[in-house]
Amino acid sequence: MPKFFRVSLGKNAQYLEDALESGYIGTGWMAETDLTGTFPENWRDFNKVYVPQLVASGECGSNVAAGLASGMTWTVASFINEGDLVLVPTG
Repeated sequence: MPKFFRVSLGKNAQYLEDALESGYIGTGWMAETDLTGTFPENWRDFNKVYVPQLVASGECGSNVAAGLASGMTWTVASFINEGDLVLVPTG
C-alpha cells in the first residue's frame, strides 16, 4: 500500500514542473552528495556526518539550520519510496 507525503516544492510550488519532468523530488541541500551505499540507519548518525558538511559548504549558516536540513534529507531518503503518493500544495 502506498504511503502519502505532503511536501513543499518551493514558494508557490516553483519546482513542481522540474519534479514532474525529472521524476523525483529532493530537499535542495546536498545536491552534489551521493548517498548510495553510505546511508546510515538512523538520523543521529546521518547528522553527525552531514551537519558539519552543510555548515562548511555554506549551504546552512548555523548548526541548527544544518540539523534541520540534514534531518529533512534523511527523512526524504529514508521514507519516501517509489510508488508512494506525494501531495504538493501550490501556495
